[in-house]
Amino acid sequence: MKKLLLIVTSLTFLGCDDGECIVTGNKLGSMGKPVSFEYEGKKYWVCCSPCINKFKKDPAKYLND
Repeated sequence: MKKLLLIVTSLTFLGCDDGECIVTGNKLGSMGKPVSFEYEGKKYWVCCSPCINKFKKDPAKYLND
């Protein structure tokens, strides 16, 4: 069962930019379970929930990198 969870988790992150948090650049999963959110119809992943607030304060800063 653990192997299946690992495979499913890995496939989930394939939609991310290299499996990194778009705010901090940390590897997803390095701060616990990654968190997803939607912005302008697109799904993004971050390493932790505080990064969502950082992103929403200045989305252009993180989308232009």
